[in-house]
Amino acid sequence: IHFFYRSSWNALRNGYQTTLPAAAMVYIVGLMNSLVLDSVVRRKAGSHVTKSIMATVPVADVPLDEGPGAEIARLSARLSCRGPEFAELAEVLGVGCGSLTRQEERALRAELDARVACLYGLSARHLDLVLADFRQSADAEGSPVRPDEAYKELVRREFGRLSRPDA
Repeated sequence: IHFFYRSSWNALRNGYQTTLPAAAMVYIVGLMNSLVLDSVVRRKAGSHVTKSIMATVPVADVPLDEGPGAEIARLSARLSCRGPEFAELAEVLGVGCGSLTRQEERALRAELDARVACLYGLSARHLDLVLADFRQSADAEGSPVRPDEAYKELVRREFGRLSRPDA
């Protein structure tokens, strides 16, 4: 995860400071919050995710100003920028800032999960294996970490749409 280790010396703080452009930051957040990379980490971790496990997570190094990287960063930014404290970040990244309905959030998350699956070259069969790794939560609302079957179907539909040659 080379993005995490880009740093420079900060004399005022007497230490190294990680320097990440805003687009790289939200790109990493999007990847790490995707079901695909969640599934990868689950295979490597016991009960705790350590720095050494995170160092082995495969982060696709793609341009963030166009193509799949830019789309993942855009989706992640919109999912992150929900309140006034994120207005400056939203402005820098050119996305809206404000609350999302549950339906809007699910649609954005499903597109993000599908785009990450495409980025990593998953087939529909592989995506189904990833989705099968997650069981629905006990609560009626479900959760991003424990998606319900309707959410999984949204991801499959988005993946199918993105996998078409004209997408």
